[in-house]
Amino acid sequence: MPVGLLGRKIGMTQVYDDDGNVIPVTVIEAGPCTVLLRRTRERDGYEAVQLGFGQRPRHKVGKALRGQVASISSKRQQRLQAAGVPLRKKAECEPPRWVREFRIDGEDCDLDVGVRVTVSIFENVPYVD
Repeated sequence: MPVGLLGRKIGMTQVYDDDGNVIPVTVIEAGPCTVLLRRTRERDGYEAVQLGFGQRPRHKVGKALRGQVASISSKRQQRLQAAGVPLRKKAECEPPRWVREFRIDGEDCDLDVGVRVTVSIFENVPYVD
């Protein structure tokens, strides 16, 4: 199931069709995106996948975002483990520059935390918006 993909605009160019007409196109660097978080109906009340795209220098990222994508041994995490609260699985990747969440149908989506999503998810999709 195509969920979505993050990307950034590189620029504009033009291509020619078979009749020689000029068609303006936008060049986009799309993906790869990493699945950072999987929201479930039982825990969060809705189904969603959180994707991260791009990289940002690790020293410029706050501890909250670093803790979201990688395991950081913190006092809060230790307290939760001692209380028996199940912790979320971490993507174990570099902190992304952009993070967005896409709502999904939970039964149709097979994306798990840490999976890299590329443009190959749009193989059988004729148009992308």
